[in-house]
Amino acid sequence: MGITVKRYIDHYRMGLIQNQLTYSNLTIKKIAYDFGFSDESHLNKIFKKYWNMSAKAFREIKKKDLQTQ
Repeated sequence: MGITVKRYIDHYRMGLIQNQLTYSNLTIKKIAYDFGFSDESHLNKIFKKYWNMSAKAFREIKKKDLQTQ
């Protein structure tokens, strides 16, 4: 696949987190704990590394997209 196992798992986990942010009403703090992050800021640090935005900004964009459909 051309990537390490850790990188693959991290990318897969970020996809699951995106799904939770888009389709659930769980708080970002709860999502962070559910996926093994120490707190919301730790999740945001990693999330920004992958998607260049915070989890909150991502959620707001996706919620707005869903409302316009």
